[in-house]
Amino acid sequence: MTVTSSSAPVSAWIGPVLALARQEATTPAPGAQAIFAKLADVFLTQALRACLTGAACNGLYRPGPPPDPPIAHAIALIRDQLDRPWTVQALARASGLSRTAFTTRFRAATGEPPIQHLVNVRLSQAAAYLTSADLTIDAIAARIGYASDASLSKAFKRHFGVSPGSYRAANLRTGRREAPTTVR
Repeated sequence: MTVTSSSAPVSAWIGPVLALARQEATTPAPGAQAIFAKLADVFLTQALRACLTGAACNGLYRPGPPPDPPIAHAIALIRDQLDRPWTVQALARASGLSRTAFTTRFRAATGEPPIQHLVNVRLSQAAAYLTSADLTIDAIAARIGYASDASLSKAFKRHFGVSPGSYRAANLRTGRREAPTTVR
């Protein structure tokens, strides 16, 4: 991973930290070694934060399941079988709940309806594939449960505000591997 000063989360902290490091290097004073050690901790922590944030945006990092076991099971099914034509009824049945109970508990556990979660996971995975795999948009669509590249493209553009092809081209041009900001 490369941490650059041009990325928004980095630009807020890197300047002041580098200025402090320069000051300590040019005018050494007692405790300089301790300051450098703490600055190294700051750099490492911020780099890890940027990495995890980027991974989460790209669908590569998945926080632990919610504490509700049937909902955790449904989330695992979505994640592990993204290409299946999931419906609320199918997820509820697989979780051993009625459709109403499943929808209510899912929203309580995740903060979003089941189908919205499914769409978010699919589109995050699409963004990850676009920046990390040499797959056609049609192949990506098939892997994540869309019937065609056109249906994926429409959903991707509605969700992120750019087409998958434009997103891939922009990321190749800049060398960045970040998910687009949701525009909704």
